[in-house]
Amino acid sequence: MWSLEEKDWTETELEDYLKWHPLPGYAGLDRRWWIAFKGKRPTWDLICHLDFEGKPGLVLIEAKAHVGEMNEKNCKSPVDWENDRSVANDLSIRLRLAEASLGLNALSLGIFHLSADHDYQLCNRVAYLHKLACDGVPTVLMYLGWFGSPDWTIDPFKSEFEWEEAVKGHFERIGPWEFVGPARRLSSGSLFQMIVRGVSLAELQ
Repeated sequence: MWSLEEKDWTETELEDYLKWHPLPGYAGLDRRWWIAFKGKRPTWDLICHLDFEGKPGLVLIEAKAHVGEMNEKNCKSPVDWENDRSVANDLSIRLRLAEASLGLNALSLGIFHLSADHDYQLCNRVAYLHKLACDGVPTVLMYLGWFGSPDWTIDPFKSEFEWEEAVKGHFERIGPWEFVGPARRLSSGSLFQMIVRGVSLAELQ
């Protein structure tokens, strides 16, 4: 049993989380899967283990409290064309996004086009969700909206409906909204799901 200290309340890379808290039966993500060289990998607000019908899985959470956050990180960091490693990392990321798009197209819900040039944060979240499912790990990606937060007096989300509409507006640029909600299954049998939910602090008190 491990205790969560204040220093642990920070965004973390999934690759590191799986090293610190291994998932039974899963070797973890190869750190070279997303990028081969030193650089920034996606970081998550919260990661935890999930037990799905007796099989270990993961919950990946991305949380937002105000409208402006949805527009942050909308494109990948610029490439340093004079640095071979930067160019290689950029190509790797674009290949991973293309692989996920092709895999999700097989669900026959519509066309996915995950991109590094727009809605990048959302795209890399969906790509990781698909990758874990391909690895046989049941995974839930939750987009969690905090509304009515006293910490955000400028452009806060005011309701779950407003939060869902904000996510929908971004998601429809990368794939069919019908993907969100129900659990999906790859041809291999692996289950995965994206959920959009809103919660107010008042509900937690």
